[in-house]
Amino acid sequence: MKKSISKLTISSALLFSAVAPLLTSQAQAEETMSQTTVTVTNENGESVSSVKVELFNNGKKVAESMSDANGNAIFTNLPDKVYLDAKVEGINIPNNKVQKGTDSRVYVESSELAAKKTKGVTFKAYILNEKYQFVKGKKVKLVDITNKRIDYATKTVGNSGIVTFKNLPDEHNFAVFIDGKNQGYTIRGIEGSVFERTFFVKGKGTGKYNIPTKPAVVKVIDENGQPLKKQKVELYRGKNKVRQSFTKNDGTASFINKITVGTYYDVYVNNKKINNKFAASGENEIVYLLSREIRK
Repeated sequence: MKKSISKLTISSALLFSAVAPLLTSQAQAEETMSQTTVTVTNENGESVSSVKVELFNNGKKVAESMSDANGNAIFTNLPDKVYLDAKVEGINIPNNKVQKGTDSRVYVESSELAAKKTKGVTFKAYILNEKYQFVKGKKVKLVDITNKRIDYATKTVGNSGIVTFKNLPDEHNFAVFIDGKNQGYTIRGIEGSVFERTFFVKGKGTGKYNIPTKPAVVKVIDENGQPLKKQKVELYRGKNKVRQSFTKNDGTASFINKITVGTYYDVYVNNKKINNKFAASGENEIVYLLSREIRK
């Protein structure tokens, strides 16, 4: 009888030892199946690490994870049969829903992430001469004019010809002075805002302007909204004519050479200045012409 009980005990132990790994494997498989991966990339398709990814159901946060070195944020125990909205560092990701068990890829602009991670307001000034060379040694001063005039900060431009002010208080108005001269430019931003502006001064410079700059585009249309080709478009910086071009079949004239970041140019079409119309890097300006103003 004792031998039978012993055999039964041994058999049970052997059976359990065989089943236990199966149960463990099954549990691991179920856990893996319940995992959801959200991969974060930038505009170049590169993985973005160490950013916070949050998932929301009807505005209520249900999960949060940090992206790893491969841009992957791993989530477990998400609610079943629910489409979740995603945010990366607080930035809404439109038209991209996350569902339990289905891996997703979300895209976020590098500039947006940089702005979100930046505290206060950032202002960067590029100091050039008329030869588009960087000028050092100029004193750039920010004056807080929100309530009363307060000299807030002054920096001397280094060899790069670039000066940066960080952690400026939001919702304050700052006037920009260079060597004591008001530049007629005012900064006012919210938390995370980043402003860039090019200023032209007199002085000996070095190097050449090489800041990444997007084209300035002017589109010319008639009273009916139809694009006009072969219209002469000129851009002026003050009294200085910067560039000239003619509109293409789609009514656009695009400018990139000698265009600088943060500079607003007066727009002339067919030798006439267009009031309250300004061209700038990365922006599109539309100009309407009356029939008598159209170049035939």
